[in-house]
Amino acid sequence: LGLGFAAMSLVSEALGRRDPQEASRWAWQTVQIALITVAGVAVVLVSAPALVLGIFTDEAAVIDAGVLPLRVLGVVLLAEGVSAVMQNALTGAGAARKAAAVSVLSQWGLGLPCAALFGLALGGGVLGVWLGWSLSRLAAASVLTAIWARGRWTAIKL
Repeated sequence: LGLGFAAMSLVSEALGRRDPQEASRWAWQTVQIALITVAGVAVVLVSAPALVLGIFTDEAAVIDAGVLPLRVLGVVLLAEGVSAVMQNALTGAGAARKAAAVSVLSQWGLGLPCAALFGLALGGGVLGVWLGWSLSRLAAASVLTAIWARGRWTAIKL
């Protein structure tokens, strides 16, 4: 999220100087930094989820139930990083409504229904809920990145 705020500031500052190419570079470079930063945490979550869960509890049943969902989180954390940076970069470019709409629709229109479907209706439990939420994060990252790549934000008058 902090890197997202940095992207927002850098993008808006570059656009204030009427330099959309620099604004674009800032967003992509910040995504790269976010991916590198988040990758370290993701590797730990994927490779040692029981160790991480052991920090919070010593209950074997809780740790066993949390291992797979934490691995899912580790993988999806990369998309979450991209989403946070792109949402804030678009906000800095003046496309706050579009970025907010993607965020709300992905979480409430996709994530919540999928979490309910996979977790409750299909009996997937906690893992199903995490998988449903994961779809919303992957969708948000994909759509926000596509909006940024399309470049229409360069025509917004600030």
